[in-house]
Amino acid sequence: MTAIEQARAQAAERFPEHLVDTMGREHPSIPRRALLRGDWDSGSLVRSFVAALGDVPGVMEDVPGG
Repeated sequence: MTAIEQARAQAAERFPEHLVDTMGREHPSIPRRALLRGDWDSGSLVRSFVAALGDVPGVMEDVPGG
């Protein structure tokens, strides 16, 4: 697992896998899915987790704009 993949996974843990609506139906969490797909790699949430991994050589090369 690359550093960016690890940062995505850590950031996604902040969101539930599914949300339940008032009718009791489960829906996938859009923020979690976007994080895991890499849609928010240049966003502050993923970048903060990447920064926490700062001792890993070459971490910022994995991040767009890094």
